[in-house]
Amino acid sequence: MSQAESERYVGDESTYVPLSKTAVVALLLALAAAGSVINSLLAFLGPMAIATSLMALYVFRRKKGALRGRKLAVVALCLSFLFTSWGLTRMFCHRWWLYRHADQYTRDWVKWIEEGKLAQAFAHTRGAGAKNPYTGQVEAFEGEEFFKSEPIKSIRSGKGKLTKPRYLGILETPSRAYVRISYEYVIEEEDGEERIVPVMVELMRSYHADRNRYHWYVNQVN
Repeated sequence: MSQAESERYVGDESTYVPLSKTAVVALLLALAAAGSVINSLLAFLGPMAIATSLMALYVFRRKKGALRGRKLAVVALCLSFLFTSWGLTRMFCHRWWLYRHADQYTRDWVKWIEEGKLAQAFAHTRGAGAKNPYTGQVEAFEGEEFFKSEPIKSIRSGKGKLTKPRYLGILETPSRAYVRISYEYVIEEEDGEERIVPVMVELMRSYHADRNRYHWYVNQVN
């Protein structure tokens, strides 16, 4: 190798700028955060990608040209914000939708009890537990003890109304969702006084593969 070629080779080495590994990791995390739009269990990837992107930009600012990949960090930060906000919006809208449907189902179910349609109400209580394990049929008086307990006993009077719904939480699995809501069942007594009966309802939304649809059940009432 001639002296000129040797000097050029050394010069190329001296001008080499390494690629920032932090920026690459940030971009990979940002792309992975797209999964949070579909599955809320991956929601942690978005904040991780944002934090890593900001860390990469901070390193670029400190080293001032000693690393390459600033554009990667900027793209990662933009994608992270996009997928994080998209995933959070979808999650909150989905939870709001579940709460609204659970609340409406609870009110319909309470109305059946007030109207004395106990067999119909019990058929939609506790899922498969509402059926006779031997015949598979719903027994009209199978839930007699269930309807004698509070707060169901007060609801059977039909003299009140559900008020002040409070959404207590949602637990989701791939095939089921459990929603808990508390109410006040306000009954107006003959003397004009109001009697308030606290009601806590846990509902289950279950997927039925044979019918390819979801069904709601009242899982628990306290």
